[in-house]
Amino acid sequence: MELGAAEAAFTEAKRRGVAALAQIAQSEAARLGLDPAYCRRYLSHVIRFDLGPAELAGLARVQELTAAAGLVPTPAAGLSSVAALR
Repeated sequence: MELGAAEAAFTEAKRRGVAALAQIAQSEAARLGLDPAYCRRYLSHVIRFDLGPAELAGLARVQELTAAAGLVPTPAAGLSSVAALR
C-alpha cells in the first residue's frame, strides 16, 4: 500500500503523541475518572506504537479482504511501504 504523504503524517503523529504521553495520560485520566499513573502505564507499556510482523500481517489481511469486497482499490505493491512506519 503506497501511503505517500499520509506516511509522513502518521510518523509525525506518532512522534508528537509519544512526546506528549504524560500530558495525554493526565488529561484522559481526568476525563475518564482514572488514576493518571494507570493511564501512563497503559500508554507506555500496553499500546504498541510500532508496526511489527504481526501488525503488518493484519494490515495486509484487512487490505486483502477490503479489496476483495470492492471497498478499496487492489494495490499493486502490497504493504511494503507500511514497513517504514515501524
